[in-house]
Amino acid sequence: MKRQKKNALFVKILIYINIFAVLHLIIIYGSVYINPMYCKYIALAGMSYNFAIFSNLTIMLIWCFIDFKKILLSLTALLIGYSYFYITFNVSSGKKEEKIDDIKVLSFNVRLFDKYNWIKEEGTTKKILNFIEEQDADVMCFQEFYSSDKGEFDMNRKIVKFFKSKYSHISYETIGKKKYNYGIATYSKYPIVNKKILEKEDDNFAIYSDLLINSDTIRVFNCHLASVHLENEDYKFIDSITAKNGNLMQLKELKRIINKILTSAKIRAEQVKMIEKTLDSTTFPVIFCGDFNDVPISYVYKKISHYLDDAFLYGGLGFGSTYIYNLFSLRIDYIMFSNHFNAYNYQTHTQKISDHYPISCILKLN
Repeated sequence: MKRQKKNALFVKILIYINIFAVLHLIIIYGSVYINPMYCKYIALAGMSYNFAIFSNLTIMLIWCFIDFKKILLSLTALLIGYSYFYITFNVSSGKKEEKIDDIKVLSFNVRLFDKYNWIKEEGTTKKILNFIEEQDADVMCFQEFYSSDKGEFDMNRKIVKFFKSKYSHISYETIGKKKYNYGIATYSKYPIVNKKILEKEDDNFAIYSDLLINSDTIRVFNCHLASVHLENEDYKFIDSITAKNGNLMQLKELKRIINKILTSAKIRAEQVKMIEKTLDSTTFPVIFCGDFNDVPISYVYKKISHYLDDAFLYGGLGFGSTYIYNLFSLRIDYIMFSNHFNAYNYQTHTQKISDHYPISCILKLN
C-alpha cells in the first residue's frame, strides 16, 4: 500500500515537472517575438533552450517506463518547435568541391589578436595570422580587430601585404573625440567602391562595404553587436559555480552578471533596428557577417533572419558553438546571405586561438 502511494506521488510530481518543462519551452518559442526593450528578462529564455530540450527528452524517457501515453505532452511541444531545433542543431551535408568563381567568406572575432596574452600560450598572434593565411578567403570580416600604427601589431599592414585581400574597410572605436586602435574590419580581394559605418551614440557596431565582383555590386555587412562585457571577476565566479555551495555573496554576483546580460540585450535590440532599416533600403545582394552576441533563438537573430539565410543551415555540424567557456557553449557568430546566393561548405574551425571559433563558408552568386 505504501509503495503504491509513493508511486502515485512520484507520478503526480513528474506531471507537474512535465508541465513546467513544456511551459518553459513555450516561453522560449515566444521570446523571439518580444523586444527586450519592453520585457528585459525575456532575453534569458533563448539561452536556456538546450537545457529545455534535454529536460523534456529526459522526462519523455522516464514516461516510457511508467506510462507511455504521457510522452505526448513533451513530444507535442517539441514537434511544435521543430523550426527552433532546426536552426540550433544541424547535420552536415558534406563538403563540395569549390569553384573558382565562388566567394569564400571568413568571419572571426580575433580578440585583439591576443595582444594581452589571454590564451596564455606562446605565439598565439602568429597562429592567428597563419590560420588566416591558410583559409585564403576572398572576403574576411574581423571583430575585435586591433592594429597599431607600426611594429609587431600593425595588423593592417601585415594583412594587406601578405594576403590576397588588398582592399580594406576598418572602423575603429571612438569614445568622445578619442579614437582607439580596435574595432571591426573587412578585407576583400575585390575592390571596395562604397563604405558606410552604422553607429549609435559613438558606438560603431556595424559597417558595410560595397564590393565590385565582376560586374555585380555586393554589399558586405560586418557587425559586432553589444557585448555582455564580462570581466575577470565574472569569469572567476563562473568557474566557482560548481565548486562551492550557494551563499548570499554568490547570489549577488549572479544578479550582477544577469544584469549585464539584460542590459546588453536591450542595446542589441536598438542596434538591430538600425540594421533592419539599412537592409530594407538595400537593393544589392547581401553578405552579412558578425558576432551577434546572441544565440539563434533570440530577438536579434529572428529580426535579421527575416531578411537573410543562415549559412550554418547549409553545412553546419551539431550545435556549431562558436563561443566556448567552461559551462557556456553558444553559437553567437554568423555568416548570413540574401537569396541571391547559394551556400555550401560551412565550417566552424575549432582552433583555440581566440575566445571565439572562426567560421567560414562558400557562397555562389546565382
